[in-house]
Amino acid sequence: MRTSAVGLAGLTIVPSSVFGKAAGQTAPSDKLNIAAVGIGGMGAANLSNMETENIVALCDVDWQYAKGTFDRYSKAKRYWDYRKMLDDMGKSIDAVLVATADHTHCIIAAEAMTLGKHVYVQKPLTHSVYESRLLTKLAKKYKVATQMGNQGASGAGVRQVCDWIWNGEIGEVKRVDTFTDRPIWPQGLMRPSEVDQIPETLNWDLFIGPAQMRPYNKIYTPWNWRGWWDFGTGALGDMACHILHPVFKGLQLGYPDRVQGSSTALLTDCAPNAQMVKYVFPARAKKEKVNMPEVEVTWYDGGLTPPRPAGVPAGKSLNDSGGGAIFYGTKDTLICGCYGVNPWLVSGRKPEVPKMNREITASHEQDWIRACKENPQSRVQTSSDFSEAGPFNEMVVMGVLAVRLQGLNRELEWDGEKMKFKNIGANETMQIMIEDGFTIHNGHPTFNKRYTDPINAQQFAQEKQEYYLLLANTDNPLPEDWTVETEEVQNGYEMDARVAPAMQEMIDAAAADGVDLLVCSAYRSIEKQQSLFDTSVQNYMAQGMTEEEATAKTATETAIPGTSEHQTGLAADIVTPTHQTLDPEFADTEAGQWLSEHAYEYGFVLRYPADKQDVTGIIYESWHYRFVGKTHAKLMKESGLCLEEYLQQEVPEGYTGIADPYADPQTDLAQ
Repeated sequence: MRTSAVGLAGLTIVPSSVFGKAAGQTAPSDKLNIAAVGIGGMGAANLSNMETENIVALCDVDWQYAKGTFDRYSKAKRYWDYRKMLDDMGKSIDAVLVATADHTHCIIAAEAMTLGKHVYVQKPLTHSVYESRLLTKLAKKYKVATQMGNQGASGAGVRQVCDWIWNGEIGEVKRVDTFTDRPIWPQGLMRPSEVDQIPETLNWDLFIGPAQMRPYNKIYTPWNWRGWWDFGTGALGDMACHILHPVFKGLQLGYPDRVQGSSTALLTDCAPNAQMVKYVFPARAKKEKVNMPEVEVTWYDGGLTPPRPAGVPAGKSLNDSGGGAIFYGTKDTLICGCYGVNPWLVSGRKPEVPKMNREITASHEQDWIRACKENPQSRVQTSSDFSEAGPFNEMVVMGVLAVRLQGLNRELEWDGEKMKFKNIGANETMQIMIEDGFTIHNGHPTFNKRYTDPINAQQFAQEKQEYYLLLANTDNPLPEDWTVETEEVQNGYEMDARVAPAMQEMIDAAAADGVDLLVCSAYRSIEKQQSLFDTSVQNYMAQGMTEEEATAKTATETAIPGTSEHQTGLAADIVTPTHQTLDPEFADTEAGQWLSEHAYEYGFVLRYPADKQDVTGIIYESWHYRFVGKTHAKLMKESGLCLEEYLQQEVPEGYTGIADPYADPQTDLAQ
């Protein structure tokens, strides 16, 4: 992703502090300064409901799609790149609307919140489970007002569903069926082989963002990105945030115990045409007058629909506004439409019950604006505040992940606290179809299906961990089938091909400063690591140690095979031509001091600091540097945390913990 943004329309903005907003609140009579990222689709609709405030900055990667919004708010400053917008106007902005493609929701919202900005984020809240957890924690840490853009949460229907359930009108609920008529965009597609010319009005690099680069094709954007896994979350991610919200809230759901996904043909790049997901939630605490037993929630989309409940009149459609939810209670069956609209009971009763939820008369957006202006200590939370929307969205996108893991052919057991599946083995693999190879041969259908090479299922499921944050140690051994594509960096030594350019850039930068860096070890195969380990053990035994003592001593200096950083291809041992000994004194050399000061600028950190042996299990290695991406390297340097500590932090200061847009060293971010 290149930083190519420039602001076009000039506007003088008075800093918030002038109006007394620096204390963390805005007087109700004051107007917020709102910036928006992603303004061509739902972003435009959201902004129309925010026009009571100052729309001061607009950002989009597609200026043709965004033209109408740019024209409507002509005084707002215009940007391609949200980072440039926040750099330029961060002190003047009070709140940020995020309505981009799903895969960039989190990284934009996280950065805005760490700057103390209130955020409104379109649904789905995030692209992955971990991103949802992260935004939940950041919102709590920075005490900002938040809202996910599932506008039905502010509607009367959701409140009514909750009131009926909590008052015991339908009894205990042990089964819920839900569905949508989406997708209405293309899904079930193979990646296009054609390469289209990028329109001058589209910054393709910025659209791709933290996703893996691919050639431009007009099928991806401005709207059809929803069906492509790299950018969207399919029909489930799009519509479940509307349809499942009264289910999640009404039944007080948390983390499911079990989940199973199935679908029409599953491809590597695109969501399937139709899918079904079954969640099982454990019993929860009683809510008002009703117990909350174990409940099974099933999702259908793509034309699939649940069985019709007994008692529903023949010919009556259950699709209301794009989908619906069916609550099977021990006393009655409750049905509502998408957004929770128009709830009704199959029995025909119309309950009169106490109101148990805050009534919202303003729009979803205005409820958020109201919260933005309130003191954090006394703020009334919005109807889809991240404290609720975050866990709810985890449920949604975990279902998306279950569909993509259906090749494991089992019901998956989910540990919500740890965000991991409990019954996927470390070395289990699966394959996903790349293309079906359909032809007609002599009048008969013929398939020549092509699949991926075996994929490590556990790694596939661990969405939170980008490759450059991989943790390899005795507690986190690498899979037995671990492989890495390498590229030479210096003197025949190789690193991960994605990281090698960053190491070369760092070597060149040091040389420009008159410092020679010499790579003396980098990627090692497991066989090489085993040989080094065995040699060290033999050397210590020759000094009189027992084999057990020699092995234990070696393990503090040389990683056990299968647990070595060097096997990842992300680490290198660096010395200098005048000091080629791997010892602590390297830190005092000119090269060691240069690395200590500058390595983070290129995405590298000292992996085994002197004061972290109890954490890492490895002695101080002043020469061992590891790539973690520029954003994370900077934060680790500033915080003084080693990698183990950094990954365990709830929310380190400024930490985004998501795909790092600066992690690709081949990307031009100099300007």
